Amino acid sequence: LLGISIIILLCIYFFLKVNKRLLLIGLIIGILAPVILNTFWNSDILKDYQKNRVIAFFSVSDPKYQNRDSLYQIRLAKTAISSGFLTGKGYLRGDTPVPFKYTDFIYTSIAEEFGFLGSTILILLYLLLIAHIVVISVRSGDTFGRIVCLGVASYLLIQFSANIAINLGLIVNTGIPLPFISYGGSSILTTFISLGL
Repeated sequence: LLGISIIILLCIYFFLKVNKRLLLIGLIIGILAPVILNTFWNSDILKDYQKNRVIAFFSVSDPKYQNRDSLYQIRLAKTAISSGFLTGKGYLRGDTPVPFKYTDFIYTSIAEEFGFLGSTILILLYLLLIAHIVVISVRSGDTFGRIVCLGVASYLLIQFSANIAINLGLIVNTGIPLPFISYGGSSILTTFISLGL
């Protein structure tokens, strides 16, 4: 969550062309990020299963990590996604037993049931929504409106990109939901409040 917030802040800085002092503060935060991450790693904030996910992700080619539980979900997700082929197996016909299909791995279900075409249409719909929010930002008459729109656009872009990347095994599983689709009360509420603003 901290990482997503920092990325959103940097996106807003970049698009608004803020003054050099604020960019310097962002740069200092970026430089201190490894120290902060190391502090998190060595504290009790991160649970053991979260640390195991990171270790397994970066050791995926090491044979002793191949059967680790941390990689089990990612392997099943990749199998499900690839089994969808071009048009998918059909609605509710996905049969790969991926844990948490309705939350963090909902993209896996979509790709399995609707195939490459369905998952591509989903990505295009997200990009269309984000582009529309950016257009609203450009047309906004005040700075606050632009900041809110750019923040919401960045939030949606990062969240849907990260969820899909997790499902494809490109980044470490962090439990980021897919906006509007993943099951979860606080996620959908936050997304709707953001769009309402």
